[in-house]
Amino acid sequence: MALSIVAIGVVLYIGFAGVTLEIENGAGQPLRDVRVRYRGGEFSVAALREGVVVSKRLGKIGEGATFDVDWIDPAAVSRHGQLGVYFHGSTGYDTVRVKLLHEGRSELIYQGSKYSSEEHLTNR
Repeated sequence: MALSIVAIGVVLYIGFAGVTLEIENGAGQPLRDVRVRYRGGEFSVAALREGVVVSKRLGKIGEGATFDVDWIDPAAVSRHGQLGVYFHGSTGYDTVRVKLLHEGRSELIYQGSKYSSEEHLTNR
């Protein structure tokens, strides 16, 4: 009996472990064409209203990740940021939030810590 409970726990852990990516609009204005690329996939949102958070389960993507983020601000300026993270610990259930901020800035929030990137204007 105890062995079957452990086996069920292992199966659930393997099936549900992984990363959930959240994208938050903290810019104070609507954003459009938001796209996050990472090794193994891409997540995009056509329009993201201010204060809204959307999420996608990415599954297992390794012990670290780099997220390339592109979006268009209300002034029709294309923005880009690159954010990296190393998943420490062994919980198997990690949530990463990419927060898009005013003035074209972005940050990654993971386990209470904030990481900023160097952002770039992609059209001048």
